[in-house]
Amino acid sequence: MKRFATDVLRVLKAQPGLKKQIRFEDFSTAFSQLFPTRTFIPEDYGLCFFPDLISELVENSCLVTLTTDEDGGTWLSIPKREQTPAEIHRTRMFAVEVNIYR
Repeated sequence: MKRFATDVLRVLKAQPGLKKQIRFEDFSTAFSQLFPTRTFIPEDYGLCFFPDLISELVENSCLVTLTTDEDGGTWLSIPKREQTPAEIHRTRMFAVEVNIYR
């Protein structure tokens, strides 16, 4: 499952745009484009079906989320974590410090 999680993240990170998401149905095509020498075969990861792999991954980690759009399409995506106000403040203070020492 660890190898599958790594490969899923690599496919998602290769997607254009800020959301880093892909339609469930387009995953095997994107996988083949990212890894041209490999074909996506769920059995290589220990389960027979792609939905089983995804449900196992979503249940056991916080690396990937599964969402449904208004058209009924299912999307795989990397969840965005919101910064806390304290983290935003520390980031701004760091930016100020970096600019002072230039």
